[in-house]
Amino acid sequence: VYETVKKWNSLSLAERDRLCSEESVMNPDEEMADGIHIMTIHKSKGLEFDYVGVIIGKDIRYENGHIVTDYTQRASTDQSLKGIKSMAKKDKAKAEEIADEIIKNTYRTLMTRGMKGCYVYCEDSALRDYIREFYKK
Repeated sequence: VYETVKKWNSLSLAERDRLCSEESVMNPDEEMADGIHIMTIHKSKGLEFDYVGVIIGKDIRYENGHIVTDYTQRASTDQSLKGIKSMAKKDKAKAEEIADEIIKNTYRTLMTRGMKGCYVYCEDSALRDYIREFYKK
């Protein structure tokens, strides 16, 4: 995995976009046929894979027995929550409700892309422990 990430980091943005395109995933060149494809939920729209890996960021965590979302921890480049901060100034509860739905749906969608399995890593250790215990049951 380290070598794959190292190689990924050395690529130009144009080359990364090419490797993450639907065409590249559906018809990989010889080098990427059995490789790791890194893409966003938007790039993977409509695609399914044997296995997926999902990194759950700081925008969702587990505290006091509940899964909590926090749109302020979402990547600033994420367009799915565009305008949410302006909405929060007018109606904070409504903005948080919409953001909660979008964040949870994003992860739900990503985690169902793998036909044979899904590997999950959570930045929040409490959420990681909760998920591990949940799946032991």
